[in-house]
Order: sequence, then C-alpha cells, then structure tokens
Amino acid sequence: MVTLRELLTTKAVAAEPGFDATALSEIPPGFRQGRGAWGGLIVGSFVDAAVNFIDNPELSPRSLTSHLLGPVPAGPATISLTMLRRGSNTATVSALMVAREADREGQATGDPVVVADAVVVFGSARAADIDFTASRWQPQPPPGALERGWRSVDVVGMPPGVAPEFLSQLVCRPVAGFPFSGIDSSETTGWVSPAEGVAADAVVLAALADAWWPASLVPIEGLRPAATLAFSLDIIGLPSTDEPLLHCGRVIAASEGYVAEVRELWSPDGRLLTLNQQTMVIIR
Repeated sequence: MVTLRELLTTKAVAAEPGFDATALSEIPPGFRQGRGAWGGLIVGSFVDAAVNFIDNPELSPRSLTSHLLGPVPAGPATISLTMLRRGSNTATVSALMVAREADREGQATGDPVVVADAVVVFGSARAADIDFTASRWQPQPPPGALERGWRSVDVVGMPPGVAPEFLSQLVCRPVAGFPFSGIDSSETTGWVSPAEGVAADAVVLAALADAWWPASLVPIEGLRPAATLAFSLDIIGLPSTDEPLLHCGRVIAASEGYVAEVRELWSPDGRLLTLNQQTMVIIR
C-alpha cells in the first residue's frame, strides 16, 4: 500500500529559468475534490518540495500561505521554488505549481498554467521555555470528542457521488456537523487519519489540515459545490503517535457566497497541532 507521505513526495529536477529550484510532483488518481485534486495534496507537495529545497534539518516548516488558482488533474505538475530570504534562524520560500487544468470531467486540458502558489516559512527551535503545547493547551471548553477519544467513534464510509473522491482514501470518524444537514450550526468535528496511521511529519500534517469537509456546508440543504480560494496554515507541533487526529472546523463569517473558516487539528492527548484558515466560495 502506498502511504500518504509517499504520495506527497516530490522529486528534484532541473531548475526552470528564473527560479532557484524545480521539483516534479505526481498527482495520483483517486484523490479528486470536485474537478481537480484534493487541496491537501497540493499544499502537502508544496511543503515537501520546500523542505527538500531548504535541506536543513534545523529549520522546520512553521507557516504556509497558499492560493489554489485552478483545478489540478491527476498527472505531473512542476513546482518552481525561489528563496525569498534566508536568515540565521529562518528561511522563506516562494513556490509556484504549473500544470494543465482539469476540465469538467477531471481530465487535463489546454496548455500548462500556474494552478497554485505558496509561501512557506521555516524556523529553527528558539525559546525552549515557551511551549504551551507541552502543558496541554486545550480549547475552552474542551470538545467532548477529545475527552471520549477516537476509539469511541465508528468509522463512516464516505458515499461516492456525495463525498469528495479523496475522502475514500482516508479513515473518517465523524462526531458532529455532517455536510448538507440543513441544521442550525456552522461547526464540524471528527477524527481523521490515513489508513496507515498518522506520520509525525509536517508534510502529512499540511495535507490532513485540509482533509475534512467545510463547516460552511453543514447548515446547507442539498448538494452545493464549493472551492477554496486562499489557504493559510500554522504548524504548531507534530503528533507523537500514529493515532487519528481530531479536526474541529467552524465558520467565522460568510457574505455573498464567500466564507471565512477556521480549522484545527488536535492530537489525542490534547495538543493543538495546526491552525488553518481558509477563504472559500460557495459557487452556486
């Protein structure tokens, strides 16, 4: 079985003119989200390419900002990287993904264009006495799902034609907030992991930050297409076990079909691992 981490691995190739490095990403079939690939594959590939480009184990990815500009089909995509700044304890990398866009059937069409961009910020470990994750920083009040644990929640298969294709590749244990429920709530919670378990790796964590459905779909009745326009991710810590992670998502505001949503991943022992804000659009 190919693991999620292996799917996110990029390969260095000859640099494109005007860039410092270029990596080749292979978007696998079976991971569509609408017309194009699951956004987690895109942002995870950006992080992997940037980690390889930096090539310094003392610098860890701390933050990513990305724009998903067009639907990416299965197949090859190139990531061109530029070092924006390298300091003694930080580094900032800009990346562009180029591929042919996906048509309405998800097939590659037209000439290659920029389909996504990202800025990845790296930093070394600094003040060791500032570590709130070690003291079990929890939301107030803690979600009941975190107290009960993932073993108390059944795995739910994601029905094809309703759920995005990529969710069938993951193990989902929904707790609350199902999409298209038509209820008076804009929150969703559940446990998620790849079939092989969660790797203690920033690349996998970046992908899983985008693994759950949007909270904005919970109060909607009937299927409605949605897309992510902007993606911002803070990586606060790494999981210490291969157990599922708790996703908590909530809508901050929505207007004219545009939605600001905050999404979190928590470890089973109550540590906040990622904080992700997305700007989404309900297409129609």
